[in-house]
Amino acid sequence: MASREMLFANMKVVIEYLESNFRLQLSSRLPPIRVAEKSTPLRLKRLVLGQSMITVDSISYKMKQLKEYNEDVPLLIKKQHELAHDADHYGFRISPYDILLDGDLKIYGPHKLKPFEEDEKELKEMLEAVPELVAQIEEWERKDFFRTVELLKSKLVQHEYKRTNRKIVTSSSLELSTSRCQSRVLKEDRQKPYNGTTERFPNVPTIYEGMKKLLEGFFGNRKVAWKVDLLELRTSVLRWFNSGTLPIVSNLSMQPIDKVNMDVINSVLHKSSFPLKTLEFTVKNNYAGNFDHSIITTSELLKIADPFECGTQHHKLRNSRVEIPKMNIDIVDLERWIVHWLRSRRPIGTIYTYKEVDFVPSYLLEKLRKRPELIEATEKSVTLKINETSALHVYFESKSDRNWRPGTAEISVIARENIED
Repeated sequence: MASREMLFANMKVVIEYLESNFRLQLSSRLPPIRVAEKSTPLRLKRLVLGQSMITVDSISYKMKQLKEYNEDVPLLIKKQHELAHDADHYGFRISPYDILLDGDLKIYGPHKLKPFEEDEKELKEMLEAVPELVAQIEEWERKDFFRTVELLKSKLVQHEYKRTNRKIVTSSSLELSTSRCQSRVLKEDRQKPYNGTTERFPNVPTIYEGMKKLLEGFFGNRKVAWKVDLLELRTSVLRWFNSGTLPIVSNLSMQPIDKVNMDVINSVLHKSSFPLKTLEFTVKNNYAGNFDHSIITTSELLKIADPFECGTQHHKLRNSRVEIPKMNIDIVDLERWIVHWLRSRRPIGTIYTYKEVDFVPSYLLEKLRKRPELIEATEKSVTLKINETSALHVYFESKSDRNWRPGTAEISVIARENIED
């Protein structure tokens, strides 16, 4: 018994220092070491969770649904034999929200597919308009035009098959391929050779089942804490595992926040992940919601990947550190934003960084130097009085010597202790 326990302990020591992807793949293929692997701390630098793919550090796992069709099906449909989404027996896309397994989580609001009857009606109307359109198009456009017409006809055939309950798909299976990811490759992995793999699963016909098995196999039933430096959620429905410890995440990246069910995030991340070091998300210009969810407000740094154009949206943010990339904002809007800061009296230590501000800042600095709140000014910055204890510091850093355009703008609230009036 003692020797068996020692062997188990030694195995855990070895497993902990294995490369993450090799370790996960080894565990999935060798059941005898699975218990030891699940009982050993796991540390990932990056984990991307998509609808039909995941990325672990620098290796991506992608799933495809392989289809075979009836002989009389149009060629254009037969060419769609490799799909990155699930499709039914008639070749129509299956919404991930239509099939939810135990433990699955709805991350984003549902995208409603067009009703069958409405879609068929539109196809018929477009095809009826073809004779009239042919006479209007230029010669150089005809090739693409007729290719589109053939595609519409193929789609209409699909509708006819479904309406008459004739299945066009004869068989369906799953393919899992691995490759080095194309973006955000870890620096230490850039020079390492990697030969991708391909594996087929004839008994797993759908992507949602395959993703469930993959995530449960890799991350489910873990007995000890496992950590992820950066987690990227890119899926509307997360095929999450039912049992085991949740990951402790330092930095979280998401899609448009107006569609995110923020409460669900607590079922994805371990509670000790909060407050997050960084929360990165996109937001639409017409977003009318608020940013008061505790996951947002407690994050140490907000990164807004696809910023809103309207400067007033920023007024809703309550975080002390915010980083925003290139903004479509003019001098007038930014000046109004600065005036709002003077009136709203944000706490000392609040810093907003605007990357690649797309205008010449010298004009704005000149206007700010004329304000009655001015305390001091330099070539690239101004400091304005907020109250007796704090001041607003506006600073521009150029990327080039030519008019400082584009550059970085930093707006921060600082203490007035060391500022001379």
